[in-house]
Amino acid sequence: MEKTKLKTLAKLKAPPVMKALPKPKAIVILGPTASGKSHMSVNLALQFAGEIVSADSRHVYQEFDIGTNKESANELAQIPHYLINISTPTEQVYLPDYQQLAFSAIDSIIKKEKLPFLVGGTGLYLSAVIENYQIPNVAPQPELRKELEKLTTDELTFRLKKVDPEGSQLIYQNNRLKLIRAIEFSEVSGQSFIANKRTAAPRHDYCVIGIEVEREKLYQTINKRVYDMLDRGLEQEVKKLSTKYGWDAPAMLSIGYREWKDYFAGKKTKDQVIAEIQQDTRNYAKRQMTWFWRMEKKSKINWVETESEAKAVIKKFLAS
Repeated sequence: MEKTKLKTLAKLKAPPVMKALPKPKAIVILGPTASGKSHMSVNLALQFAGEIVSADSRHVYQEFDIGTNKESANELAQIPHYLINISTPTEQVYLPDYQQLAFSAIDSIIKKEKLPFLVGGTGLYLSAVIENYQIPNVAPQPELRKELEKLTTDELTFRLKKVDPEGSQLIYQNNRLKLIRAIEFSEVSGQSFIANKRTAAPRHDYCVIGIEVEREKLYQTINKRVYDMLDRGLEQEVKKLSTKYGWDAPAMLSIGYREWKDYFAGKKTKDQVIAEIQQDTRNYAKRQMTWFWRMEKKSKINWVETESEAKAVIKKFLAS
């Protein structure tokens, strides 16, 4: 009898089992450069009462519009966009800063009872948000940077491979700023700048949609887009910005800008510049797809070819 009473009392005193509250929903639209992310995301955000958070590392820079193929004034007017034009061309936006800004933007959209759309092709930005990277706070190291800035690009690449062999494969080898930051981060923290990052539970319930484009078709679009940028005044934009900020400004290291340096110095023809931008952009698209394939190990990506397919995926996600 006593045992029965004790069991009954234990049941009465036991705290009720609390069900975890559902996480707020958010949509992610990713894809390689020139796959049509911006246009599709604006149309979908209009249909689903959404607002857009940019995940493009080049769109953060003010004044750099044509060469980055930044959203048009019409697109920006149709839907609120976040994390575009947030940095001067001489300042870098480091990953921890971007991650916190993105979380704040997403939460702000949710508070407005709108649907957040995280849209872009910068894999590191996307993964940092979706997988909730736990990023050590590694402050810039002035003395180490001075030492690294004296090294050639090949020497920087070799040094990064020594401290972070896997992550070095995912960093564009001609981008000295990224190489220096990656070495600085890895040598101080003892962790990879990109690979094997510690993660935590996602902050939101993400539906990840990837835009799938046949490779040859994508390359044709990339090649054509470079000519479209020229028609819109790319050469004049680069000349103006390089004069104003110099070739070593972080924003000037972006594809579409850095290739012009030798042209303005009289060392290249315009045709060579065009071909180089096209090639660099195609190579970038390859690296983006490599990143997205790696992402699929942790995050399910719903690959679509059309806007109607993406719409169906979102409807199913929101109804679940």
